[in-house]
Order: sequence, then structure tokens, then C-alpha cells
Amino acid sequence: MEKFLKYFERLKRANKAITDTNHRRLYLVSIDSLNFLASTKFQVNDQTSLGGGSTCKLFVEALKMLALYSPEKELVARNDFLLRIFRELGYFCFSAHEKGQILVSVPKADTFEFEEKTSEIVKLFQLQLHSLLSVKEEKNEEFFKALAERTAIAEDFFISQKGEWISSFIENLGDEISKSSFITYLFQRIQAKVFDNADICYPVAPPMVTAKWRLERENLKLELPILLDENNQKVNERHYHCVFVLDQYSIKGEVEALPGERVADVGAFIGDTAYYFSRKVGNLGKVFAFEISSKSNELGQRNMLLNNCKNVQFYRYAVFDKVGFLKLSISEDASMNSVTENSEIDNTVEVPTITIDEFCKRYNEKIDFIKADIEGSELAMLRGASQTIKETAPKCAICLYHKRDDFWKIPDYLKFLRPDYKFYFRCEAEPVLFAKLK
Repeated sequence: MEKFLKYFERLKRANKAITDTNHRRLYLVSIDSLNFLASTKFQVNDQTSLGGGSTCKLFVEALKMLALYSPEKELVARNDFLLRIFRELGYFCFSAHEKGQILVSVPKADTFEFEEKTSEIVKLFQLQLHSLLSVKEEKNEEFFKALAERTAIAEDFFISQKGEWISSFIENLGDEISKSSFITYLFQRIQAKVFDNADICYPVAPPMVTAKWRLERENLKLELPILLDENNQKVNERHYHCVFVLDQYSIKGEVEALPGERVADVGAFIGDTAYYFSRKVGNLGKVFAFEISSKSNELGQRNMLLNNCKNVQFYRYAVFDKVGFLKLSISEDASMNSVTENSEIDNTVEVPTITIDEFCKRYNEKIDFIKADIEGSELAMLRGASQTIKETAPKCAICLYHKRDDFWKIPDYLKFLRPDYKFYFRCEAEPVLFAKLK
């Protein structure tokens, strides 16, 4: 919890520096790596006066926020890399290794000039990190007031309300990568709340400790599926990069689907994860793929035939905490199939629902591994799997980022059902909670 307390101290210092300075313009720049090698937010003030030091003070405070959400060991590495790039572009002169010797020179820049510079940064980051960078100019004075207010809200939630839980959960995670990943994830959650007033954040940057592993995975020659969309066109491999290249639903040697096991693939989309698990469990295993979107379900079945996945069966059920029918809203978008009772998407249909417990009973099946990515219905799905989890303790890989409280409610519920579950966490791709018996 000490790291989180220090985080909020620095955040409040930076907020004070911003509000105490007579600024003309504040830029919020976010860098989100497609390959999740780096992710950061920072502020740039365009005042040119170096006399009196007010601009320098603000800019130094902004620099300190460059990787606020990163664990302390990562700050120097990330800051040094980014600062070297900006120094080369002429934004300032700064050496991360010169203790107490910080020289700041912020050029006067209108929006066009600043955006020109950021385009240069984009090219550098695309070369180094395959990153996207966007610039947002804020002129509303109320925004700076809101920063302090949202900082207080975030501090109350993550420190006062959930601080004790967070400390205990991190301490009991299964390995050091899980601990670093969860800390990194929560720092980004806090930053999303403060800067964007968002209760969730996506994409998420993983900890630097896994950077070597990610680069090694990028260089592997993997057997990838051929997936077709509704126009019979091959789906770009980047759409399932996370599943295969970043191995989103496995921790090798710890939590993974094994040959001969039976997997519940809840939220199977057009078959990318079904194919992944099909190859993991082999001919003696089975994959039960649940996809409520009729379009995606049909495409998933077709893609399984195309890839000769004979051990996969698709089912058109909403896997929930009750059996029957619900009027739900569905997005049939080719890149997103969300099913929620409170969706803003105006496309309501009646869909059949089933629970994992009922599925096992009705089809006389046993589940060894549960994977779930169902746009916020993960906890409801687990409630409908309570008997299965109590009796057989299947391994789990559950997406943990769709709702504000998922990060603590989902592990708490699993721990309630099986106190002997051990948890792991990864965010190389999407944030995923893993569970297995100790």
C-alpha cells in the first residue's frame, strides 16, 4: 500500500503545481502501445519564460507524472527512454542521471506546431514500440479543478475503501509477475479516473518485467487459424494477436488448458479462442464454445470447420446466473459482441440463457477450465457456476476489466466458493485473473 500512498502524494503535488501556475495551455498526451510495451500520460505547458522558474516547476512536476502508474523500479527505465526521444525532438534537455541538474526548455508552440511535433513522436514510437499517440488540448479551467476532485475520489476508493483488500490480495498472488502486473493495472485504473473520469481503463500496459518475454513471443512462428468474416474475407491476424502471440489465457506451467481437458469458452466470438483451446486440449479434449450473437455463432461454427476443429461445439446461449430467457441488447458489430441487460445499444432481442451448472447437468459434461470474456457479465456467469466450482474447482481465466468493481468482486467470489484457490494475474493483453487449486 506504500506505493499507492506515494502515488497519490505525487499526484496531488502535480495537481497543485498545475493550479498554482499561470498557464496558457495544457496538453494531455497519451501514448498507448499496441504491443503493450509502454503506456504513459503526461502534461506539457507551452509557456516560454524560463525566468522565475514557474514553467520549469510545472514541467518538472509533469515529467514526474510520466509513468505514475508504473512500479518504482520501472520509472527510470520508462522515463529515460521517453525523455531521450523528446530531447532529440528539441522539446527540452534533461538527463535522468544528472541528480539535481534538470534543464527545461519548452518552446512556444501553437496547436499546429505541437501536433507536427507529436507526429514525429508517433513515427519514433511506431518504430520503437508500435504505438499510437493522441493529443488533446484542454482550455477549460474547470478541468484543472476537476483533477483535484477526482484525485480525492480515487484516493477514497483505492486507499480508504479498498486499500486493505488490495494489500492483502497482492501479497497472496501466486508469483512476482502477478504482483507487478496487478500494481501496474491499478495505477492505470487510478490514472484513468483522475484524468478521464473513467471507472475502467483499456488498453492496459503490462509491467516492464515481462518485456523480454513479449519480444520473444513476437518472434515465434505460431500456428495461427484462418478466420473468415461475414463477407468471407480473412480476418486480420491483429484481431487475435492477444490470444495467440501474447498467450492471453495461459500461464505456462501454472494455469493452462491441458491435453484431454474440457474447456468452457464463454464469449467465443467467431472462434479465435475456440481454435486456441482446441489445439491446447487436443483430440481427447473438448471445447464448449458459447456465443450469443447469432452472426458470430454462425461464423464460429464455419471457422471451426475451416480449421478442422472437430473437438469444438458451439452453443447459442447467454451464460448467466439463471436458466430461461432474457431480453438483452446485443451488438452485432464484427469486432464486438457485448451482452448486457443495461446496454445502450438499441438492438433488443430475447435470448436463451443457461448456467454452467445446468449445462454440465443437461449435457452430462465436466468442465476443467473456464475462460470468460463477456463484456461485464463475468460475475453473473460465475454465480451460475457455483456448484461446479465448489465440487470440481476448474481452472479459471476471467477477464477483469469490464466493470469498476470486477477487480475485487470476482476474486472475492471465487475465494468464497473455493478458499483453496490460488490467484494469478496478467495484463500482457487484456487484464485476466487466473485461478487454480493451491
